[in-house]
Amino acid sequence: MENVDIENLDFKGKNYGFHFTPQINESGFEGTGLEARIGANSSGKLGKEAIPKVFFSNGINGALMTFNRMANIPPAKGSIAIIVKDYYRYLPDRIKSFVPEDKRNLESLTDEDIQLLMERLDEEEIYELDYCESFEFMRDFMSENMYFFFDAEPSRYQNELTSTDIEEINAARNPETLAQIDALDARIDACEDKEEIARLNRERQILSREVRRQCMEVASQKRGAKLFDGFFDIEDYNEEHCEFLVQPLNNTHSAIKDNGIGKDVPAEQLRKLSTRGRIDAVTLISKMFEQRDSTSEYAMRGKKYDARLIEFFLEYLKLPRDLSQDARDSISSKITAHTKTVRGILKQRKGFTGILPEEESGIEDILCEMRKYREEPLISMGSVNEFANEISVNQENENASEAIDSLVSAREQNQIQNQEQK
Repeated sequence: MENVDIENLDFKGKNYGFHFTPQINESGFEGTGLEARIGANSSGKLGKEAIPKVFFSNGINGALMTFNRMANIPPAKGSIAIIVKDYYRYLPDRIKSFVPEDKRNLESLTDEDIQLLMERLDEEEIYELDYCESFEFMRDFMSENMYFFFDAEPSRYQNELTSTDIEEINAARNPETLAQIDALDARIDACEDKEEIARLNRERQILSREVRRQCMEVASQKRGAKLFDGFFDIEDYNEEHCEFLVQPLNNTHSAIKDNGIGKDVPAEQLRKLSTRGRIDAVTLISKMFEQRDSTSEYAMRGKKYDARLIEFFLEYLKLPRDLSQDARDSISSKITAHTKTVRGILKQRKGFTGILPEEESGIEDILCEMRKYREEPLISMGSVNEFANEISVNQENENASEAIDSLVSAREQNQIQNQEQK
């Protein structure tokens, strides 16, 4: 599989789809490509998928939005319950300390171990990670992930959809079908029998596909003929809400074909993203941040109420790993206060998509706070350059002195020889 340095990509006027995955999956993708499927995270509280699709981020800003959304999850209330089972080994020691010592080195725990851990965390009212722990969680988790990318041009139709068109498409949904889906959701949430939940989900998928059929009949009339069959359509059939929306950059999915399955990405169309030979997602996120479209700073928020954490995460990577608890508490508390302020303003200003002045000033204040804890290198880069220049000058002087001494010596020797000849 071709390995492409991110610095060699031309992002102007080009759509790339970025799909991050554990590095251990690399050999599998080389054989199968990205297959449209309903994954493990595509059911339950995170959404109820009805159609197998390939999910990816659209462009660098989309990848940054996805990462930012992930960085916001660990500090969220109740997040430990979401991440503790699948990501136990990335959690801080204060969480692992509630697990019997003989089991802490295991990468996976039994259901009984997890249940006991959750009960103990609940007793101690530990529901979330602070921001320093969250950044460490993301650093360790993403360092074992990588990015594949592919050309992901959108499909082009005879007519572009307007907001009025989308309202008419949504109006085509049968209220009775939506009511049936709501009733099924209530039954699924209240049910504890796994087989019954699976049966109800299958019933829900049938209704969900029917809703999409109703929408697409109107959408097809509005859009007209397809002029270019791209990898994705500018639409988002979101089964959790059964709506027809414009796809967000951070949660794009492959175009859905006539058979009700999303497009696959063949292995020959996949490429591996790297920078100077490194493929870990942490390094690549840093490079993406450098190459982002700075005119679309809003894209660094994964959702409209998320504070932008990417700058804080990247600055945190530069800090020593043995930060004092006082430093960690100071950094986390300042970020907490900042995010609460920004989210509070955004909730009042619904629909606002710009950058708040409070964001810009708050981000810079926190970055300054974090820089206080950087370790100064033994010799700064400036000192190294000065030292190198000094050596170079000294070497030139020494060489010049040697040359002069040699010339003087030769001249004196010639004078002596001339005198002797006389």
